Amino acid sequence: MDEREWINQLLSQMQRLSDANWHILDEPCRAMDDKAWVGPSGRRFDADVHGHARSVQRELRAAIDVLRDKLNRTPGGVA
Repeated sequence: MDEREWINQLLSQMQRLSDANWHILDEPCRAMDDKAWVGPSGRRFDADVHGHARSVQRELRAAIDVLRDKLNRTPGGVA
C-alpha cells in the first residue's frame, strides 16, 4: 500500500468515525433546550454541553480537513 492509499484509507475511517459521532451530544443538547435542568447549575451545564458538542464537531471536521489536505499534497492526484 502506497502513502496515498494509506492516507485515503485513514480518511475513510475518520469519515466513518465522524459520521458515527457528529451528533453524539444532540440528545442532551435537546434536553437542555427543553429546560430539562434549570437554575444556575442548569445554565452552566447547558452552556457546557452545547460547547462540548461544538468542540466535538470542530475537532472531527479538523481531523478530516488535515487528512484531506495531506491527501491533496501527496503525489498521485487530488482528493
